[in-house]
Amino acid sequence: MKFRVCHKCHRNLPMTHKYFSVDKSRKHGLNYKCRDCGKKSNVIWSRNNRFKLNKKRRKYQKDKLMAGLCSCCISPRIQHSSKFCERHWYHKMSRKHFGTSMFWNKLKQLAASQSYMCPYTNTKLIPGLNMSLDHKMPTSRNRTKKFDISNLQWVTYNVNLAKNNLTHEEFLRMCERACINFNIFNLDIKKVG
Repeated sequence: MKFRVCHKCHRNLPMTHKYFSVDKSRKHGLNYKCRDCGKKSNVIWSRNNRFKLNKKRRKYQKDKLMAGLCSCCISPRIQHSSKFCERHWYHKMSRKHFGTSMFWNKLKQLAASQSYMCPYTNTKLIPGLNMSLDHKMPTSRNRTKKFDISNLQWVTYNVNLAKNNLTHEEFLRMCERACINFNIFNLDIKKVG
């Protein structure tokens, strides 16, 4: 087995990919410094150039947004979202409610199973515009249902604000009392609309 001296730490190490990273421009096809020294120098460089890296990252994201692309990937942004494509919008909602983005696909399937319609108002739900995730059984009353997908439903943002921590039945009773109070049941539908 051939050995090679690292130019940084001066250790004599076997010439394998385990100890040296690939560099095709070199004679032996391996880098002149060992992997450990390479990692250390990368950490030091990124620490010393953090401002440059952040500036470059912000400019890259700004350029993508100006081009109508998602800030996380190169997919087109959804029409009503300021930053994200549909996939990354669901990622964001999953992180917001579960603390991880791994449930984004289940949230998308839930919206599709509802045919992108609000169960209360029968309004079309549009990601990034009026979609809001609601717990059927509020988490303030039952903590065990917080991460249960079967306890979730997509509703409009206004319905979610009005429902707050009410159960389904309590919310319907509240709506009914409001309709009775304002005599909406006695009015013609054309006058209400």
